[in-house]
Amino acid sequence: MDYQIIFSPDLELSASKFAKKWNSTEPFNGLAVARLEEPECTDRSFQEFMATLSSIPIGLSNDTLHDAIATFFKKRGNPVKVKFIALGQIDGSIIVTKKTMP
Repeated sequence: MDYQIIFSPDLELSASKFAKKWNSTEPFNGLAVARLEEPECTDRSFQEFMATLSSIPIGLSNDTLHDAIATFFKKRGNPVKVKFIALGQIDGSIIVTKKTMP
C-alpha cells in the first residue's frame, strides 16, 4: 500500500528532505520507504511538498503511521506539533500541517 503525504509549507520541510531523513533513520525506515511523488497537477512548485510512503506492511494502521510521522517531527532539530488532515481517499492520503493552538 502507498500512502501519499502533502506537507504544508509552514512545516519548513521539503518532501525531498523528509524522504532522505525518513529513509536513513530507525525505526521509521523499517515502517515504510519514503519516495518523492510526481504530482498530477502542472504546478511544479507543488512537487516539493509531496511524498509517498510505500512498502507499508499489511495491517499497519493509519494511527500507527500517523504516530510515526508525529514522532519523526518531534525528533527533528526544530520539533513542531503536527495535525493530519484526511483527504477522504481510500488509500489514506493526508495533508500534514502545523497544529495551531486555539
